[in-house]
Amino acid sequence: MTIRKDYQKSHLPAVLIVDDSDLPKTGLRMECIGKIFSHVFQRCILGYKLLALCWRDGRSQFVVDFSIHGERGKVDGKEQGLTARQRERRYNRKRDRDCQTEKRKEEYFVSKLERLKSMVKRPLEDCSPIYMKAYTSSPSWKRSGQSLLM
Repeated sequence: MTIRKDYQKSHLPAVLIVDDSDLPKTGLRMECIGKIFSHVFQRCILGYKLLALCWRDGRSQFVVDFSIHGERGKVDGKEQGLTARQRERRYNRKRDRDCQTEKRKEEYFVSKLERLKSMVKRPLEDCSPIYMKAYTSSPSWKRSGQSLLM
């Protein structure tokens, strides 16, 4: 990764942006597909929820981490808002437990807030140079980051 030279001259603060978007889909032949509540349409739609964490310095922006989420549903017997037959017809593949895709699937029903905490925490623990620059240059960023991690 290359850091732009004009980044050091920027008077704009470095910020983290969190985006929680719907990924609407039309077919059932996808892995873990289910119904989610869309705040845009104010109803349940078929699809996924995307949680993205981006970093921006006022000049550049890039995705730091993301995860795909689903909702379990509230009706007994209709897990994820789908009938048993619809759930059987979804794509499903057996994978090794050590596979990265399998690890991502374990995050599918994790709370988005809990996942966000781990998304922010990981680069701070790894001492990512871009994160550390943003973290040490902005007192408000530091306070909000510490309160989020608690």
